[in-house]
Amino acid sequence: MTAPATDEAVEAALFARLLTLKKHPPAATPPTPPGPFVHVDRYGGEWTPAGVDERLKGRLPGVLLAFEGAAPTGGEDGAEVDTILHDVEQQQRLVWRVFVGVADARGDAAGTVGFAGQPGVLKLARLVKEALVGLRIPGLAGRDVVRFVDQRPWSIRTGVHYVHFVRVSTRLSLRGADDPAPDGATPLEEMRGTHGPPTAPFDRDLVTTT
Repeated sequence: MTAPATDEAVEAALFARLLTLKKHPPAATPPTPPGPFVHVDRYGGEWTPAGVDERLKGRLPGVLLAFEGAAPTGGEDGAEVDTILHDVEQQQRLVWRVFVGVADARGDAAGTVGFAGQPGVLKLARLVKEALVGLRIPGLAGRDVVRFVDQRPWSIRTGVHYVHFVRVSTRLSLRGADDPAPDGATPLEEMRGTHGPPTAPFDRDLVTTT
């Protein structure tokens, strides 16, 4: 059984996938074809267009990965999932923002749509989505995959640069304060008992386990 993924492990997996989009991607087996970006980095600065612009200045086309936030997966009482054994499983939805930027001095058409040999920001953002969406990261809750949230313009300076952001999310299990430690746990090897009549609900208190 795969151990639940941690926040930092998911971030590392997303960043590793984005690195494959660089013009000179890290060595991999099999080799990864060159991508369109000259710069791929993490971003933990101020959430302003000026902050992102400063980090991408002189490094376009470029990509920045940033952690946006975490929230319960659903329900008014928090991230609670009632399991078949009536236990409560804590889950969280983590949202990640990927800033995608391109420089183009010829105006909106070139910067947005691009032209032969130089993609615009729309194509670059699509390549980011295709690289991340559906990515299977070991340990996500419920064998979840990276999911697409939305895409929007972030910083547009006509004739200078065009920056969009793409948001993706991942669902993770979250250990509670009183959850038993996973280390040293003994797996259940066998269960014996009767389920009861076909219409009876499953009741764990009436099942003998060995």
